[in-house]
Amino acid sequence: MGIRKLTIQSSRRFDDNYYSASLPLQRLAEGAIADLLALHRSDPRKVLHRYGKLEQCQNRLVEVDISGGCRLVAQYSNERLSLLDVGGHDVVRRYSDLTYMLDQLTLGDPPSRFYFGKRTKTFQRHPDRNVEITYNEETHPDWIYFLDAHQKEFFDEISESIFNEGERATWIVGGPGTGKTCILLQLLKLFVDLDYSVGIRISDALAEYIENSTGEPIQQFRVNAAHSARLDILLVDDPSFDTLKGSLSRWKEDNAGSVVVAFDPLQLDKPLPDKAFNKLRYDYGVTVHKMNQCYRQKAAVGERAKDLMDQVADSSPYLADAKKKAFREEHKEVTKVANELEFVNPHGYVEIYDEATTEHVELEVARILESKSLMWTHTPGLLILLDNCELSAEARLALRKLERLNYIREAPLERIEQSKGLEFQHVFIFIKRDIFDEIQNGFEGSGTATYIKRRRLRIPFTRAKDSLAIFGIQ
Repeated sequence: MGIRKLTIQSSRRFDDNYYSASLPLQRLAEGAIADLLALHRSDPRKVLHRYGKLEQCQNRLVEVDISGGCRLVAQYSNERLSLLDVGGHDVVRRYSDLTYMLDQLTLGDPPSRFYFGKRTKTFQRHPDRNVEITYNEETHPDWIYFLDAHQKEFFDEISESIFNEGERATWIVGGPGTGKTCILLQLLKLFVDLDYSVGIRISDALAEYIENSTGEPIQQFRVNAAHSARLDILLVDDPSFDTLKGSLSRWKEDNAGSVVVAFDPLQLDKPLPDKAFNKLRYDYGVTVHKMNQCYRQKAAVGERAKDLMDQVADSSPYLADAKKKAFREEHKEVTKVANELEFVNPHGYVEIYDEATTEHVELEVARILESKSLMWTHTPGLLILLDNCELSAEARLALRKLERLNYIREAPLERIEQSKGLEFQHVFIFIKRDIFDEIQNGFEGSGTATYIKRRRLRIPFTRAKDSLAIFGIQ
């Protein structure tokens, strides 16, 4: 037997106390009710066992702990959830049968900010507003260069091998946020200071990001595919599949110093099966450094992005079982290298609005404005990505509060390549519901071209450092 749809109501008392509460308390209340509803969907029988009963009341009322000192009073059955009161810990003590009788007369629709849609494993909320600064560099321009102890070990090993062995090919391979680009920038800085001839292949957007953050011109070190002069060291960041192969071919043919390529194999524009990965590696004698520790995303944000990556990895461009199995086997090693990540930078904020409204946009704008003491000033801190979505005039008006701070960079989702290698404190993603549902629940039989597009959605979801807000648009 299926679970009956739960009707949700709230009393006038609850509405008044909810709207007069602080914004953090409102969000905690929303999260607590979302958790109760998730428990209801999994097994309604567990709800009454999980939450305490108000002993002074004859009616079966439950006490929902929404924070250390705050509580929410509700009545729950398999068919209805009534939100009755919210406030400090004393809200439980003062609630009585008479209060309950009065509240029954005022039951109506709950506040619109509450989310009561379905949840599956991919998009999970994590409305923790605590953004602890683990590394002092996180709020400073030097963050773009920063390496933690783990990444520093890779940097030392690669630089020493170039010093000692000279001509060699090196790959820095790993998932997003593992510090691949930071290592390239540190190598550039080191060897330029030592008077090596060094060139770096990076996107225009990344070059702009570096210059805005550091104030140092990087254009003089950039090279393109047509560059013919011999270099002691060529550094390549986030290449296309053809550039990846071409950089190795040219390096071997010209016997030209060392080449160091940093990439996420699942962000390439073409599939890279394990067999092709290993063939390139052995044909050119490439030394591979595999990185799996992500420190550039807060843990909650990174884990949600990883959920998406795993969901896409479990999906398939094929329908036939034999083809699906073969495809997974052919990409098993490469997927493992890119998706097995450890998140060492704690905390982070993730919020999801399956059916987004202007009010939701206003709520997220207010959250960022409240945290302005931590806002980046050296580069735009908020990335807004639009999946062919037209925002309402009201939503645009809400976002304009951040535009006045020169805090926004906006891009269409179909040109997500422009965001590769970049990092933002916060990311808003406005995504169409059909795409939202595909990622949420998995997909198959899409064909290779569509599968690659879905796979590369890992790029926008991994650009966020401190917080990620996802808005589902009809």
